[in-house]
Amino acid sequence: METTDHFPTQSWQFFEAARKQLGGPALQACFGNVSATQLYRWARNPELETDTQPGPLLNLSKLFGMLVAVGRSDLAEAGLRILCERCGAQASFVPCGRCPRGRVCPEPWLRWSRL
Repeated sequence: METTDHFPTQSWQFFEAARKQLGGPALQACFGNVSATQLYRWARNPELETDTQPGPLLNLSKLFGMLVAVGRSDLAEAGLRILCERCGAQASFVPCGRCPRGRVCPEPWLRWSRL
């Protein structure tokens, strides 16, 4: 796959690029031996295709949002830290600036850097 300045901004773009880069068998093994059809569903543009499904990144995003909604942004942050560390990065969270001191901020800003 060619390197470009384009960075995937959608979950389906990420999975399309990962599938091209790593191949279906590697992704199938990573995600519990899901079918090749399922991998293609995750990697299709939902605006152009009908047989698509949200991929695991969107599911994680939804999970993090649910945790924040019940006041557990600390768990969402822990999950993001685990994901960042796996790719050699470090996550740190900065309060939004609008929340009272000592209160869990529902919208922290994420900063990350390479380890």
